Amino acid sequence: MQNPLSQIPQVEKLLANIALTYYIQKLGRPIVSSIISSYIAQIREATLQSGTPVPSFEECIAHIQQRCLQNLRKRISRVINATGIILHTNLGRSPLPRGIWDAAKDAAQDYSAIEMDLEDGKRGKRFPFAVKAMSTLVHAESALMLNNNAAAVFLLLKALAHGKEVIVARGQQVQIGGGFRIPDILREAGCILVEVGTTNITTIADIRDAVTENTAMVLWVHTSNYKIRGFTESPTLAEIRKALPPEVILAVDQGSGNVSLTLEDEPVITSLLKEGADLVCFSGDKMLGGPQCGWITGKQALVSVIARHPLMRTYRVGRAVAALMEETLVHYLNNEKSAAAEALLRDQTVIKKRSEAIVAQLPPASAKVIAYPFSLGGGSTPDAAFPSWAIVLHTKKTEAFKTALRSCNVPIIAFISEDRLMLHLASVAEEDDAYIAQELNRLLPRA
Repeated sequence: MQNPLSQIPQVEKLLANIALTYYIQKLGRPIVSSIISSYIAQIREATLQSGTPVPSFEECIAHIQQRCLQNLRKRISRVINATGIILHTNLGRSPLPRGIWDAAKDAAQDYSAIEMDLEDGKRGKRFPFAVKAMSTLVHAESALMLNNNAAAVFLLLKALAHGKEVIVARGQQVQIGGGFRIPDILREAGCILVEVGTTNITTIADIRDAVTENTAMVLWVHTSNYKIRGFTESPTLAEIRKALPPEVILAVDQGSGNVSLTLEDEPVITSLLKEGADLVCFSGDKMLGGPQCGWITGKQALVSVIARHPLMRTYRVGRAVAALMEETLVHYLNNEKSAAAEALLRDQTVIKKRSEAIVAQLPPASAKVIAYPFSLGGGSTPDAAFPSWAIVLHTKKTEAFKTALRSCNVPIIAFISEDRLMLHLASVAEEDDAYIAQELNRLLPRA
């Protein structure tokens, strides 16, 4: 009797099959080989333990393709953000302005003058144009680019307040995603946290009375991802700066990177500097709309100290990010807009008409358009919802359908609200409307 194990295909024979060529190109031959080996091991174990018949060669290929697809979907890939959240942290926050990637491509992929002064051919500073462009944009003396805003906050504290006291209002000791807590960051930076005020009230007297000979800084944290309502009080930056001795640094963690938009409770960086902040740090990939990075802007003497700190090397960005950031800043300096700005300025009747056009292409009574707001997200404007319109899909299998949309060739990320499956076009490029209608038509009859 033939040994059933002899019917198991060899790894190399499976690897050579044309049906797996695409996955080898996208995943790499060693990873596909590992997937095959793992699958073959399972077949062998099932055959030996329970006598399960060995699948045919074609069945083996189909199973391996499915496993390769699961791995492929772990790669960073384009999705359609139909959540109505413009700066979606799980989806890369802000999309880059159109044309930015192509404009930065040559500098990012070829040799580029990162640390060479082309005038004299000697070693120069990193990314001087990005620094000049950001300083110009926010009217600061100087600026420093790091790999994210968390790094900016940490290095600011480490370089300027290590071993000294930092005053932080109790109501501003926030936590952002991933467990980033202000008190923890101060401790890791070697600073001594001096808590002032209460959860809802902080006064000038609270801050003034906390200043000692060992006070290096007041860190004013913009509570961008939550709000305290009701009986509240806090001083303005101008009032704080006036009350502080000149040697005490006033630093602001602005967070969202709002450089131009007039929004309630979302301060503009230029205004913070004008009001008396010595330093302001913020993200480059939220409201600013660039690649992921962080910025510290403000007084040149302080920025220079931070830039010279030994840890700066661990937080600096590479040329690809810098090239994209430079193009983004020029985009802004030429009065162009970010994704957040475009969403806020867009006529929402356009969103309604686009939504209705998609619904008109779907099976009768399978969807409708309702008034539903969009939000900025990205840890900004937590109280603000901006009037708009959204599509409601009439399906009882909301979770299953939501999963099916994520399984499209270009995944469509929908959301559920009050047990309704919804799509919001405020965060969708108009050129994707036809694809959404196509995929909904393909899936709705099975819902």
